[in-house]
Parts: sequence; structure tokens; C-alpha cells
Amino acid sequence: MKLAPVVRVAPSKRPPKKAGWRRLLWFWRREEPSTAGSGPVARVSQRPKPLKPQDRLGHPGPSGSLYPARAAGIPARPNPFLPSIPLSTAPPPTRSEAPTPVLPPPPAVPRIAPSRAPDAVASSTPAPPTVPIRAVAVAHEAANAVGTVELSCADDGLRIRFVRISTWSEGYVPYPATVSQSIVVPYHQVARVVTDRDGLVQLVVDPSVTPYNRLVLAGLIRDAGFDHRSSHRRRARIERDISLAALLAWVPVALAASAALPSVSPMLMAALSLTVAGIVHTLRRDIASRVVLFNAASVQVRDELLAELSLRLGPGRVREQTAVSMPLTAARSADAVEPEPEPGSLRGLMFTAGVAAVVAVVAILVGRSMLTAAPEPEAVHDPWISVTGSTLAAAHVPREASSSIQPDPLKPKVVLPPCECERADSPLWKDGVPRLAVLARNRPGPTSPERPSMYPEIAVVNNSADDLKDVVLTVDFLLGGGEGRKPRVLDTKDLFWEGRLGPGKAVKWRVKGRGDDYRVKSFVTGMIGDPGVKPAPADAFFELSTTARTPAVRVHGAKMLAWLGDHRVAQALEKLRRDDRDGFADIIDQIVEASRPLRVCAVRANPTADAARVLRVEGCVFNAGAEAVEAPLVAATSRLADQTFESRWTVDATIAPGTGVLTSGTVDMPEGDTARLQVQMAVEQ
Repeated sequence: MKLAPVVRVAPSKRPPKKAGWRRLLWFWRREEPSTAGSGPVARVSQRPKPLKPQDRLGHPGPSGSLYPARAAGIPARPNPFLPSIPLSTAPPPTRSEAPTPVLPPPPAVPRIAPSRAPDAVASSTPAPPTVPIRAVAVAHEAANAVGTVELSCADDGLRIRFVRISTWSEGYVPYPATVSQSIVVPYHQVARVVTDRDGLVQLVVDPSVTPYNRLVLAGLIRDAGFDHRSSHRRRARIERDISLAALLAWVPVALAASAALPSVSPMLMAALSLTVAGIVHTLRRDIASRVVLFNAASVQVRDELLAELSLRLGPGRVREQTAVSMPLTAARSADAVEPEPEPGSLRGLMFTAGVAAVVAVVAILVGRSMLTAAPEPEAVHDPWISVTGSTLAAAHVPREASSSIQPDPLKPKVVLPPCECERADSPLWKDGVPRLAVLARNRPGPTSPERPSMYPEIAVVNNSADDLKDVVLTVDFLLGGGEGRKPRVLDTKDLFWEGRLGPGKAVKWRVKGRGDDYRVKSFVTGMIGDPGVKPAPADAFFELSTTARTPAVRVHGAKMLAWLGDHRVAQALEKLRRDDRDGFADIIDQIVEASRPLRVCAVRANPTADAARVLRVEGCVFNAGAEAVEAPLVAATSRLADQTFESRWTVDATIAPGTGVLTSGTVDMPEGDTARLQVQMAVEQ
């Protein structure tokens, strides 16, 4: 058997693949073109050696260089993570002549200071809003809200965050409260910002933005934990400490004064100390308010906010009520400026207390006078500039803007046409007042779906000034009405009152019958106001509202008092509230709205010609109270099915007692059948 020859395969001469890190090192040491772009790419003929620790990146090599490839004489591959710095193509220096490399400084980037002038070019990136400022909205005659707000200025407008705020009006409890709601008020809708003589900031915005459009602010501070509750607690603690100090400190003060002035009687010194203590105790609330709400930090934050608003709102809308103007002086260096008397300090209060103490001493010391002269304030440099009624820092006022700002000329006030309202418009009497009012209400009783029954209680009231003779009513008990079907009459009851029913008098029947509904028909026709038909006297309705046993009759008496405009309607409503008539809560609320001193009547609504789906609402606002009302806020509401739109505006007039003015505004019109559209107008108080 012949065997096949054995063939031996020689091992391959192909070199093994380089390790991963060696391949990376190989490509790192390739020669690249110079920075000038000259010379081809060449590879190093010799095999690269592993890097030593001192030759790695970030470690100075033998020549002191930070680049290990250059220290070995090999041009380095550009590192994309290092700054692009042109390297020299000269041969590397030797160890003895290697200088310490000095990296060139980066090119200077010109920085342009942002200009806050009104005519400055706006940047593509909006500037961030200013640091929020907390403030307490205090109760004031010019305010309609109280609580805590947070203000900041941004490019899109004045940002207001209602931390906790409630509607406020004199004589009403501030409830309910709005918590953590933010709005942005465009600067053209900020009406005015006024600082009064007491240091309060009055902020007025367009009422279409928010119902809390009139705020009187105090205690402005950059503290996220500050609110009206913490302010009240701090002021209460300060008042308590002042009262305790005034109560306990007058005795040692009197003893020290007697020891210092032995010629003065100790009794007189005790009387003087007690008088001063009483004055300090009387001024404790003013002192606490100055310390908490009008301290130096609060005044500084207030001035900064006014400066920011002055630059953003323009001239005329940020002003002060004080008549004293601050002189314009040249700015000096910060080292030479002496401290200025603080506007919110206690100096005025202490001066008042000192004058009162001097008057008490003069009254006690017969024939003696003690003169106390308050030191005159030293003349200091004023680093503030007054621009259109606001106080701005001199360093923040541009020269171009300060020279071009001029106050707005006073615009003539529009005189609104007069009008009168006999009574307010209300759903209670929108269809008129009948001669005989029928008041029907179902009483609870046994019933079932198979055999339904009704138990109506029916009362009638004579609203006219004439007697009604032989009152006749019919009650039809119905079954199966609804869903477009005509109800079927199951039973009929006749009601009869024989005799005369006097003005403002009422009678009542209780009946029952089968059915799921009932209908009452009266045979007495006519309305109050028809020729020869006059209303019953107000005394009869007042007696009806306080002595009637049927709740519906008592509510009707209060309604007629409001219709007649009698002031005793408040007593009738108070008695109804005490009796807790829950079933008549809606009617009682409508009576309260109709009996307010500011009445709204003759409301008309017509579509506008220049805008689609917009109604022009006009009405008469009449002041039936005893005091004048300045610039009341009017709210208009359009309602159709489940669509409701509201609008508010301010009546630019002062309405004297017994007078009224016509006012008008616009409100959005709901979509749908305009025949069922309801439009109401009311005064928010």
C-alpha cells in the first residue's frame, strides 16, 4: 500500500496585529502638515517606544514642555480638546537652552454694557426678570385688595404674583382669598404708580387684567418668606415690647433724672417720665409700622423698584404726591458721600414725642420753660436725581433719557351725561310687579311613583294700595308633563277668599291632590304702575317681612321694600339671616344686590359695528347713598347657555349722592341664539 507524502505547512510570515494602545500611539506620532500647510505627510521609520510617565500629556518633559511629542522631537497631532495655539516649526531646544514656554493670552472679547435707555436696541435674548420683591397690600381708601404680592420687572411686562390676596372694601370682610396666582401686566396697561406722603406705593393697573387692580403697597423687601402674617406678628411683638418698656422704664428714668437734677422736685420728674411713657405707649403702633414696613432696607428696595418702573413705563406714570422736590446735585465719589437722613427712620415720631413732652413739662412747671432744640441736619450731598416725580439713583439714569423726559400735559376730563335710577335692575322684577302676588311652594308628604301626590302651600299678597274683594284662585294638578308632551290635568281645586284683602295683607291655603306637578291661576289681573294702580305703603311690607308666619311671605315683604327703595330692607334681611332660611338663599342674595347704595339701571346691549362678536353695554350708575363715590368699578356679564363672558371698567367720575352718570363698555358676545342672550351690569364694591 502506497502512502501519500506528508506536506508540512510553513508558518505565516505576516506580522501579528499591534495591540490597541500601540496602534493608537502609532497614529498619534504620525507627521502632519505644518500650521502653514506646507510639506507632505510622512511616517516615522523607526518603531515608536512606549511613553514614560514624565512624557505623558500634562507632565513636563525633559525640556520643560507640556507636549510630550515635541519633547521627543516628533510633531504632535492636534488635540481637539486643547485651545488652538499655533506652534513653531523650529527644531526643539536642547535641555540646557529650553526656555519656559509662555502661552499667548486669549484674544480679548469686547464686552458691551447693557443699556437700559428706552431707545436702546433690544437683544435677541430677552433679559431675565429682576429679583422678585415681596410687599404687603394694606387696607387703604384707594385700594380694593389686601394681602401679600410679589413684583418683578421683565421685558414682557410687570410680573405680579398674588401670594395670598383678598378683595377688600370698607365694611366687608376680605374673603375669599386668592393663593399663588401669577399674572403678567404689559407696561402699557400699568395706569400709574404713585408714592404718597406716608411712603405707601399705590399701584393701579387696567381692570381688564385682574380684579385686584388697585393695590397700596408697604414693606417692600427681597425676602421670599415675608408676608402680611409675619409682618403682623413682628409688629405685634414690637408693640408689646414698647408697651412693657414704657410701663417699666419710667420709674428708673424718673429716679435717674431726679439724681441728675436735684433742684427739680422728684414728683415733677415722675410726672414728666410718666407723660413721656404714655406718649411712647400711644405711638407704639406708628413705631412698629416704621420699624417693620418703612425701615431703611424697605425704603431702598422701594426706590429701586420705582427707578426700574420709571425707566420701563416712561414719563408721567411714576410720580410722588409730596410737594417738596429734591435738588439736583453733582455726583461725588462714594468715599466722600456722607450718610443721608433715612426717609423711613423714627426721627419724625421722636420729634413729635419730644414736643408733647415739652408741652407737658410746661403745663406742670408753672413759670418754667424747658427749651429743647432738635439738631439741624448737616448739609450732605444728595446722590439721588428726581425724574418726573420718582427718585432714581444717579448712576442708573442715562444722560440722554434724563434730558428728554418731560411730564405729560394734563388731558381734559370727559364729562359723562347725567341720569337717574328709581330702582336697580334685578331679575326679581324684570317682568314687573303684579297687583296680586301668588307664592306657591310644595310641602313634603307621602307619595310614590305609581301614585304621585302634591301638597302645595299657596299664599297671596296684595301689592296694590287698593283693597281686593273676593279673591279667587284655581289649582290644576298635572301628570305626565315633560319631553315635549302636554301634561294631563288629573284634578282641579278652587280657592276663594270672601271679603276684602287690604294693602300689604296676605292669606294662605294648603291643598293636596294627585299628580307630579301643579299650576296656579289667579283671576286678579293688572300690574303695579298701570294707570290708577299704586303700590301699597312701605310700612305694610315692613310689617309683613317681620311678623308673617310663612317664610315665603316674609321674603316677599323684604323684596317689596327693596323695590320701593326703603332703607328698612337691611333690618328685614338681617332677621331673615338670623332665621336661617336656606331655601331662599338665592332670592335673599338678589335682594341684597338690588338694595345697594350704588344702583345700576337702564342696561342696554347692542353689537358693535367695528368688531365682530362684541357687545356695547351701556347703563346708568346712580348713587342712592349719603356719601360720594369716586371712580367705581363696573362689571358687565353676558351669558348664553353654558357660555359666560365678563368685562370690567372704571367709571371716570365722582358720583355725588342723589346723582348718576351714564357709562359704557364692551364685553364678548357668546355664540348662539341672541334672543336668549342675558346681559347684566353691576357695580363691584
